[in-house]
Amino acid sequence: MQTRTFLLALLALAMASPNPIPQETSIPEEPPTVEFPPITETVVPTTVPTETAIWRHPDLIPTPKAPFPIYNFSSTVTPENLDLRRNGQLLVSDLTGPFLYQLDPTQGPGQTVKVVHEFKGYSSTTGLVELEEDVFALGVGNFTLADGPTRGTWKIWRIDLRSKHTVRVEPLVSAPDAMILGEITAINASAGLLAATDYVQGTLWLLDLLNNRTTPIITSPELATTTVGSGGDIGFNGLKYRNGRLYFQVTTTGL
Repeated sequence: MQTRTFLLALLALAMASPNPIPQETSIPEEPPTVEFPPITETVVPTTVPTETAIWRHPDLIPTPKAPFPIYNFSSTVTPENLDLRRNGQLLVSDLTGPFLYQLDPTQGPGQTVKVVHEFKGYSSTTGLVELEEDVFALGVGNFTLADGPTRGTWKIWRIDLRSKHTVRVEPLVSAPDAMILGEITAINASAGLLAATDYVQGTLWLLDLLNNRTTPIITSPELATTTVGSGGDIGFNGLKYRNGRLYFQVTTTGL
């Protein structure tokens, strides 16, 4: 009886104490220490449109290889523009010939180049741009190295390569007031809107393929060539469209 009274008194004392005896709890084990090898070279940040940057070690960045020839055309061919098909094949236009060529960049200089199409009645193919998968727009007209381009001969042709057996070509728009349709870029391919350079007149043309209409966007002597024919400069060139803006270079002034 006395022992029971003592135990009850001890329990009451423990419950009344302002600092009760804590219950046993399990103590989590400390995580193992991970040692990282020291970085002895500077890491290169890659900017991303978030608050978090991605970091890459220099050893993971591929080193560019030295350029090497894919194919050597004969002296009668003047490669003008090229575009890459979805299958990895290259299309190449010919400034001094009415041909559109195709070559395989993996085969090397010893390959036999394929003539995709010959535009009979013309002497030059120039700007090249993809409108949709395996469908391209190509500038076709008359040009010689001695005399330059011929006004009123230039058209945009549609090249359809979707069939494995047949190449379908058709003219899309004529440019009767253009001296040449050089570089070509797509502003809105689905709406049939292209832009093309005319370096002889210093004119940037808007080409409406659906309505067979050409409209000058700008004309400036600062964009024009100073001489036409052999040995002349090209004026403005290298036309590209991106995010609502047209970009080009001017070989006459170096801009």
